[in-house]
Amino acid sequence: MHIRDYPLRPNGLYIPGNVTITVRERGKKVPKHCRHSHNIWVDLGREYLARVVAPNNTLDDHYAETGPSDREFVKYMGVGVGGDSQTHPSAYTSPISDDYPPANVAGVPGQPGNQFSDDDLTVQYLERPAKTNLDASTNTWMLPVATPVTFLNSSRTLRVDRLFDETSINNARVPAYTVVPLSEVGLFLATVDPDALNVYDSGAPNNVGAGRQKLLAYNTFEAIPKTVSFSLEIRWELRF
Repeated sequence: MHIRDYPLRPNGLYIPGNVTITVRERGKKVPKHCRHSHNIWVDLGREYLARVVAPNNTLDDHYAETGPSDREFVKYMGVGVGGDSQTHPSAYTSPISDDYPPANVAGVPGQPGNQFSDDDLTVQYLERPAKTNLDASTNTWMLPVATPVTFLNSSRTLRVDRLFDETSINNARVPAYTVVPLSEVGLFLATVDPDALNVYDSGAPNNVGAGRQKLLAYNTFEAIPKTVSFSLEIRWELRF
């Protein structure tokens, strides 16, 4: 019997999803800074789905997992100041442009530097990731999603949540950032290093260091100028 390998459609499997960001100032919702948009499940995320449904050689777990240390599941959410929706002036001036340099040049909105789109399946990481916390010995680039997670629509929709409180992101340096214009967010596997030291590398192409964490899903949105007065609750839905 001849088995023919038919080509897939260019975009492959479409996974509907939504990202909702609720911004609060001293507990009160700030509507002008809230965002609601569609996410993209990138190619790396699609590769992950293929692995997670495939058995390993001993049929006791899924492909590529041999023990707890390499167990793959959605664990982290990270934010950044990249993406082609970024227009806030502080993203292109010091200290943000020094600590989180654009890919090509520290230009102005509309010039090279913020290019990632959430229509591009080939996106692999946040374009300009921002630190979430400043710890005694290292920096943290992302934080765990809240558990237990939420299932909607008869368990066919997964929602993962993360609250970035007032001190998160702004206090990732000393002195603290006055404003961090957040404009991108990503979901990451448990196998990435949230405390990587070489996320940025000025000697590498596009300032991407060897420690830059690969993501599963990506979204860019109109910049939210986060200050120490703002908290962000991000709810990310994935519908199957």
